[in-house]
Amino acid sequence: MPPHLLTARLTLAPLAPEMAEDIAAGADDREVVRWLTRLPFPYGQGDALRFVETCREGPAWAIRHRHAVIGMVAADDGLGYWLRRDAWGRGLAREAARRVVDFHFSEGGGDLASSFMDGNAASARILRGLGFEDDGPKVLRSLAAGERPGRAMLLTRAAWEARTGLPIRTERLTLDLMRDADAEALHAMVTIPEVGRNLMVFPPWWTVAAARTFIPLCGDLSGPRYRLAVRRDGRLIGSVGFGAPAGGAVGLAYWLHPDAAGQGFATETARAAILDFLRRFPDRDALVAGVFQDNPASARVLKKLGFRRTGESVRQGDARMDPAPLWDYRLERAALEGRS
Repeated sequence: MPPHLLTARLTLAPLAPEMAEDIAAGADDREVVRWLTRLPFPYGQGDALRFVETCREGPAWAIRHRHAVIGMVAADDGLGYWLRRDAWGRGLAREAARRVVDFHFSEGGGDLASSFMDGNAASARILRGLGFEDDGPKVLRSLAAGERPGRAMLLTRAAWEARTGLPIRTERLTLDLMRDADAEALHAMVTIPEVGRNLMVFPPWWTVAAARTFIPLCGDLSGPRYRLAVRRDGRLIGSVGFGAPAGGAVGLAYWLHPDAAGQGFATETARAAILDFLRRFPDRDALVAGVFQDNPASARVLKKLGFRRTGESVRQGDARMDPAPLWDYRLERAALEGRS
């Protein structure tokens, strides 16, 4: 069963039988199924239940918006998606498709195919915007509409990497999306006491299963909330990411395995990630960070990067018994760009 995936506005949830009623309500619409190959018309709850049972173990998700199921997205033998008609025109299909495409490639998937029927300009725009390229004419066989002319589309890994800017390569490190295979190493790292005590969200009893749930929630590159793996020679040695906006600025967080300390990797990691973040989001003018005052090494890294101390606060990390004082820092875009 695939994991839950998040975007700025959507939750992509594994299929479940209780979703069948909502799926059928959205798909039982001639204007929806006329562009699809696998859905008959009319489309009833029984059809939806059979679809759920057939696809629930594969890479297929229900698209939830404000807790309601508004469509489907899958990447089994190619990328496919649909939305109920009242969800059209808001960029939600592209948002869902982009997240699934990024998940597919981050997990090591190969070139990804898709297609659209002639006349489906909206789907053509979505696929081209995601980096898919025309792969020639294709006759599509629709259960609802019979044979229809269309276009085959293909997204290669090289094209995906060009769109996402991943992986990021520094002199010694590689930054890319975390993947399921990282779960055990991630768990082992953040539950090391000297690592966990400097972080906010990882208690000592955090499990490998929790890591497997956490990883796919961190990969939405469309907004300023994502996390990247830090690798050296293919081995996970840490992570760097960006969190919820605070006071108009986005928060930076990073950690490294203790074996990687004292070699300049934290500065190298954070600088590369920040420059990439500012490239992705040109409207963001600042980043913030908080460092526990008993973690002077991290404070030195922030100072090297151009962060300035703005004050103090008190927080309790999940691996600490009591609240502890922090130094608060802020980095203006101009300050980092002047140092790069």
